[in-house]
Amino acid sequence: MNTYMLYGTKMIENDATLKKFASCIYNNIPMEIETDDPEERRDYILEMVEEILEDDISRTDIDYEGLLYKYREELGDLFYRMWDRDYTIPTVEFLGDGAKRFFNDIVYYYIVVHYEEFAEGKIP
Repeated sequence: MNTYMLYGTKMIENDATLKKFASCIYNNIPMEIETDDPEERRDYILEMVEEILEDDISRTDIDYEGLLYKYREELGDLFYRMWDRDYTIPTVEFLGDGAKRFFNDIVYYYIVVHYEEFAEGKIP
């Protein structure tokens, strides 16, 4: 397990599964948005997911290739759920810069697909 340290803050507490990794990302989102509109809140959260993955997590000691290998068995269920909702499946890449893009896509879509569960606190 990597330390995922950024400016003295541990960004990811548990990377054992894609679900746990995505939960850490979701839990790092500042929830100070002042709106009663659920769509605005969802848009804000998903935008923050992208920012955290691209701007923060990418500057830690993350091993994209190793995590993709670790999460390989979880991808089938995620892709099925994405296909069921007519989302475009990202290009599968396990090496180099493509691994980073693919990893960020699968974490983002994991949160999109399970958004209601995250919002209702069913996924800690």
